[in-house]
Amino acid sequence: MNGMGTISRWMIVVFVLSLVMNVAGAVNYARDFKSIRATAEQKTEQDRHKKITDFLKLFVDKILKAKGEVLFEDRLKLENAVRDLGDAAILAKWQIFVDSKRSEDAQDNLKDFIGILVSKL
Repeated sequence: MNGMGTISRWMIVVFVLSLVMNVAGAVNYARDFKSIRATAEQKTEQDRHKKITDFLKLFVDKILKAKGEVLFEDRLKLENAVRDLGDAAILAKWQIFVDSKRSEDAQDNLKDFIGILVSKL
């Protein structure tokens, strides 16, 4: 009986140690998961900023530095790039800018469009 009591005690000790290790592992897993999620969100935000920055560079090169009429191919690149940003507010301001009828309206709409791009950075 004494031998059985010793085995039972050891089983309890092993069970408690196992339980403690599982709880510690779960706590570490939760902490690591939260850290990984935060890193992924930061990466997504950096990717979005890079897309906006790349679009702004393309816009400056193809529109603001244009010497004459903007080529259809360049307008198409810009249209695809602005849609690729995946931001409804930016796309809406883009449409307003593109649909401008008068040059005064285009200038005002351009300011609004660039303003929203910069605000998203």
